[in-house]
Amino acid sequence: MLLLEIFFWTAFLLIAHSYLLYPIFTQLLGRFFNNNSSFYSLEEELPLVSVLMAAHNEEQVIEEKIGSILNSNYPSSKIEILIGSDRSTDKTNAIIKSMLILINDFIFSNSITEQGKLISLTI
Repeated sequence: MLLLEIFFWTAFLLIAHSYLLYPIFTQLLGRFFNNNSSFYSLEEELPLVSVLMAAHNEEQVIEEKIGSILNSNYPSSKIEILIGSDRSTDKTNAIIKSMLILINDFIFSNSITEQGKLISLTI
């Protein structure tokens, strides 16, 4: 009987910790520490960020996706965008090519045959 009580209270405390204690603890810690937005003091110190996308017939959303990356508050000189198009049959490739002038570091790969998302991401 004692073993069942120990098991019950251990399980109860683990569940309470996951759903109740841990969220409260992290919120309290967050109030006492500043966010690390000033971690990098100079723009030159920021790391290069690579954004990898696979696209297949994304004509309706691809311009918005690329635009949201470019409109972020991260310096555009530190962003590299890699897009693999998996034989799109709509205007996806034309839209991507038209946005080339807005992007400093941009790699676009257009596959001749439809190979799937995994192959598009590795090209």
